[in-house]
Amino acid sequence: MPDTLSFISDADFDAAVDELVGRILRARVNASTNLIKNVRDPIPLLVEACVFGHNIETLNRNDQERSLAGGVASAVGNFHQDVLGSMPGWRRLPKGLDVVHDERRIVAEVKNKHNTMNSANKERVIERVEEFLKRQGARQGWVGYLVMIVPKTPGQNPVEIGRPNTPVFGIDGMQFYALASGVEDALQQVYSQLPERILDSMERRSTDLLDGSGSGPIAPETREFCDDLFRRAHLPTD
Repeated sequence: MPDTLSFISDADFDAAVDELVGRILRARVNASTNLIKNVRDPIPLLVEACVFGHNIETLNRNDQERSLAGGVASAVGNFHQDVLGSMPGWRRLPKGLDVVHDERRIVAEVKNKHNTMNSANKERVIERVEEFLKRQGARQGWVGYLVMIVPKTPGQNPVEIGRPNTPVFGIDGMQFYALASGVEDALQQVYSQLPERILDSMERRSTDLLDGSGSGPIAPETREFCDDLFRRAHLPTD
């Protein structure tokens, strides 16, 4: 049985993991279906074949994996919103921004990685946060955050990114998870528990839904590889 997190109930965390796994399995089905149904751009495939000597099977597999990667990224983004929105006092917003804590007067938009938005998209998100704060009233003490789970540089203090006198800050995932939960290593705890929770979720599913998906324990060398990437992504280096 996985350890219990102190900042979210087992039921809520398992529900978030179940949704994550379900979305990823559906993304795989969609990636396979889209390979047949969608109009595909032949020029990148032609270039890939010429440069790397890829055959048709490899071209199709790479195209499918690119589509699946987008589905996985979307599922992980939804997972972060589910986890944060299930912490005490927090809730997910039905539209517009992602999560809010009414009592603490905090609202946030959550993105997976610093390079998932171009400058124009980032400005639009900041404007949405500013509009939310404006609707609450300028003197109500509300604060907005644009959360980059994986920042460009880990460990930096939150940075003001709104217009003058508008309390909108950019913040990384490690710090926002700590702010939201009151637990300094909350994101690291979530990361550490994911393999066991995902395995439990896979075992609860009907075999026909898995369609050959591997659901065994993660290999030690794979876990070590991912652990090293986690440290690089989230922990500041000296």
